[in-house]
Amino acid sequence: MSIFKHPSEIVACQYLEEQGHIILEHNKFFYVDHSKIEIDIISYEEQKEILHFVEVKNWKVFHNFIHPVIREQIKRKEKIIASYQQYIDEVSRNINIYKNREEYNSFLCLLQTKNIWEISVSFDLIWIQERTVEFFTNVLLDI
Repeated sequence: MSIFKHPSEIVACQYLEEQGHIILEHNKFFYVDHSKIEIDIISYEEQKEILHFVEVKNWKVFHNFIHPVIREQIKRKEKIIASYQQYIDEVSRNINIYKNREEYNSFLCLLQTKNIWEISVSFDLIWIQERTVEFFTNVLLDI
């Protein structure tokens, strides 16, 4: 894994692991429509068999700003979905590489039992405000 860019990403990974997530990637880059997009965290929730694409935001001040969930929905929906498609394609084409990474074991077992496009995916946001962590799931729904 790469180096964390911000301490809030470490807090977010720890939070997700406490919730039963396996961290597959962090700071993963994709190229969508000739621009680079970064997904802060990709995690797998084994118990529910859900792949999570998580954006981490660290806002200290909330007044006079759009709520971070709404802001992310509007700003990045198409690019986040395209990055998910690229990620699934990458994993499915490179199974032999990913099977050597321990954190992928349970996710790859799921891929053996389901069609890769039938896997549940959630596009999430973790908002860290001072010492409070808020986890919003499926922020791209209904927009």
